[in-house]
Amino acid sequence: WGERSGWPEGSEPMLIMEKPFRCPLILWCWMPWPFEMRVMRPRAGQEREYLGRALFEWKWWNCLWPCDQHMSVRDSADRALYELHRPSGCAGGCVNCLAPTCCNRVHRTFIRQAEGVGGQAAEPVGELHNVWPGWNLRGLCMPNSAADNFVLKFPPDADAQDKSLLMAALFLHNFIYWESRDNQKN
Repeated sequence: WGERSGWPEGSEPMLIMEKPFRCPLILWCWMPWPFEMRVMRPRAGQEREYLGRALFEWKWWNCLWPCDQHMSVRDSADRALYELHRPSGCAGGCVNCLAPTCCNRVHRTFIRQAEGVGGQAAEPVGELHNVWPGWNLRGLCMPNSAADNFVLKFPPDADAQDKSLLMAALFLHNFIYWESRDNQKN
């Protein structure tokens, strides 16, 4: 236990992703404090530059149909750039039923342009995958471990700032859906 925690000495961070505390209570089919992940870039001798955030979007119908969930990626002016759609169960054609397991190897979340950005929001422009590791010790013990393999397929026209915001969405996605384990309940 001799290691110090925190940022390594002598190196400066390129990005800072911060997940502020939110109490995601559901009140009458409304979530007043949804999960979010903020992205900032440090600047020498100045305040951090705020790039944007990834925000869990609780829709009113999620009280009745929680299998169809959404997240948005927003820029520094809080304009929606991308929408992430995570169908589970049989929402969206059973694409994520039993995933990621040997029965369905890839759990998919679809990335679409936000409405009003680049035209239609119907067709996916990228994907976020959680891939089952396979028939190995890591894959077989996955339900009780932190064994996740993520793949992020960026939209073709995404710049560096968009990619950093989509990475924050990936980390938030991991925190919300994949981060709990049986051995962490104590």
